[in-house]
Amino acid sequence: MDKEKFGTFIKNSRVKKNYTQKQLADKLFIDVTAVSKWERGVTYPDITLVPEICKALDINEHELIQSSNDTEYRKKMKEAEKYIKIKNTIFWTTTLLYLIAIVTCFIVNISVNHTLSWFWIVFVSCLTAFTFIPTCTRFFIKYKFLVFVVSSFISLFILFLTCCLYTKGNWFLVATFGTLLGYFLVFYPIIFGKLKMYLLDDQYNKIKKYFMLTYSLGLLILTLLLLVVINVFFGINMMGSAVLVTMCSYGLLFSYSIVELFNLNRFIKLGIDGLITPLELIGIGYLIQKVFEGNTVTDYSVNFSDWANHINGNISCIVALSIVFLSVVFLIIGYLKPKK
Repeated sequence: MDKEKFGTFIKNSRVKKNYTQKQLADKLFIDVTAVSKWERGVTYPDITLVPEICKALDINEHELIQSSNDTEYRKKMKEAEKYIKIKNTIFWTTTLLYLIAIVTCFIVNISVNHTLSWFWIVFVSCLTAFTFIPTCTRFFIKYKFLVFVVSSFISLFILFLTCCLYTKGNWFLVATFGTLLGYFLVFYPIIFGKLKMYLLDDQYNKIKKYFMLTYSLGLLILTLLLLVVINVFFGINMMGSAVLVTMCSYGLLFSYSIVELFNLNRFIKLGIDGLITPLELIGIGYLIQKVFEGNTVTDYSVNFSDWANHINGNISCIVALSIVFLSVVFLIIGYLKPKK
């Protein structure tokens, strides 16, 4: 490091901040002669003073060591500061608007109805909106996505409960379990994927093969619970058939889950999944035909000499055969692929 260049950089940085040598020395709790020696290129500052010098002169360690301004770094810092300002503006603006809406509705409800009735719906609606935009994640350092999922679901739960009590309806549990099913469907894969950030590679690889099994099992349980709740509160004449169709429909996912548990290469797994798919789809189609026997259902019989009356069955057959062909190709590739 060039002492003269270093001294000139210290001096220019000090002048830019409008500090005298004495003022800079006071900020660093050192003698003014030490600052003078730095600027004259006689000595370097003690390494323990580097953080304080950077803080006092508004520079970073890299700039101090290189004795020059880091334009790229400063550009990134300005962009970061600008982003933080925009983020804070959005947060406080939306929060203020929610508060204004709550206070306004409070005053109107009291003035007009002389009681608090529909105000609670507005209050809970604003609370729910807040958990989505700008979200509660601002108050947490870790697990922000999990906080967003949990807080937004809880706010929806409270909203459903409030609206149901106000309207004296019986749809609260149906709405709750339906929303829970949708949340699990969308957010469980994302949350599972984020476990990689908190686990070692070996640990994550051990549990990764159970993802599809836990995912399909969770979806099945939540779907069955939703059907039970609908049956209890609204009544379903074909509850048994609905449960049977649901379980068979999830059979495809469970088949994929079982294949995923075996220590096979990706091509062989794709091949097996491909062979399972047409069989499962044919089985589901046959089951639906039996369950809804007597009602108008699509005819999936195959007759390539009569496309006008059997177009659905013919197309399904061609698709199934194509899937089987590709599956066989994947199996051959997987078998021929050398093991690592």
